[in-house]
Amino acid sequence: NNGKVFLQWQVSGNEIINQFEVEKSGDGRNFSLAGLVFGTESPDKDTYWFYEKATRKKLYYRIKLIKKGDEIAYSYSPVIEVNPKA
Repeated sequence: NNGKVFLQWQVSGNEIINQFEVEKSGDGRNFSLAGLVFGTESPDKDTYWFYEKATRKKLYYRIKLIKKGDEIAYSYSPVIEVNPKA
């Protein structure tokens, strides 16, 4: 998207979200932190975005959803593959 990787996602139960860690990988197995997106205080559903400059190589992304609370509780989104345009 105009030389950028653009990720958009929506969550329900938004009020329990603390933050999202956007992770990327070159091989689809070993992920590292690409950026943080902080949750809002909106009740129910909310939509979030992340973007960064695109590269010429295939990359994989996933989102780690971290919930609010005393215990660290988290879950992962499915992995998506981003291919550069030829």
